[in-house]
Amino acid sequence: MEGAEALFTLAEVSVALAASTGIILALTKDPATWRPFDSVRVYLLLAASLGVTILSLLPMGLQLAGLGGPTVWRICSIALALYIVAFLAVALRRMLGLPPQDRVDFRPVFFVAFNGMNLLVVVAQALNALGILLQGTVGPYFFGLLWLVTWSAILFMLLIFLRPMPDG
Repeated sequence: MEGAEALFTLAEVSVALAASTGIILALTKDPATWRPFDSVRVYLLLAASLGVTILSLLPMGLQLAGLGGPTVWRICSIALALYIVAFLAVALRRMLGLPPQDRVDFRPVFFVAFNGMNLLVVVAQALNALGILLQGTVGPYFFGLLWLVTWSAILFMLLIFLRPMPDG
């Protein structure tokens, strides 16, 4: 299958990110010191990482089910676009559910860049699924998954390096 090796690599990287997060959580001396935002960050990191793992394996499953060619990539692009939209809705709900003092202030440029990239990925998936400009190929799907892996890696780095200051 076209792109299978690249998709397996993305699946491996995303599993490694999820596993590393688990190790960090296990080594945390006192989880009670974590703030509510940390739990949201971990939840989103794991959701993105495991989502990439499943979505990276989806094309092989569809091929084993007897589908082939552009149909596989169109179905995968639809699944990825829906996953990103659902992921963002859950992320927003969880962030807004935090008490105001526990929310992290994002700079507007980061917020615009992040959501602009998400919009670009969703639009690319829609075009790939519909065969408009993009012809139902692995490329747009791969880069959409790569964006989710990048987002997971950013969350992982923030988990390690951007810890809230203790109260007191």
